[in-house]
Amino acid sequence: MVNYLFPSVSSILKLERRCPHCNRPNGNIHSAINYRRISDIKVHAIAQRTMKCPRCKTTWTVRAEGISYGRQRSNRLISIGIFLYMLSLSYRNVEKFLRMMDLQGSKSSIEKEM
Repeated sequence: MVNYLFPSVSSILKLERRCPHCNRPNGNIHSAINYRRISDIKVHAIAQRTMKCPRCKTTWTVRAEGISYGRQRSNRLISIGIFLYMLSLSYRNVEKFLRMMDLQGSKSSIEKEM
């Protein structure tokens, strides 16, 4: 028997106060918590917050775990698409399955993940 673990999507925002540019601690909160819509089976929006470094003035966005930078689909949904492809479904049929579940996905985006 094979167990396949899908990534989880967190709804809790963990503040990372260390600046990614100069690597100094004590970043300041720059905005309120915003909720961005994503395509996922269980979670429909994730929390994100903008932080600012007081030393180098760089801003960065802290997101909840389970979604990569610039993505609208969660890592879980991407894994499900890849898993369905591994079960011998074609790219087009994986797209149809995701659309049937009222989730976002296209044939070309599944091809890119492979």
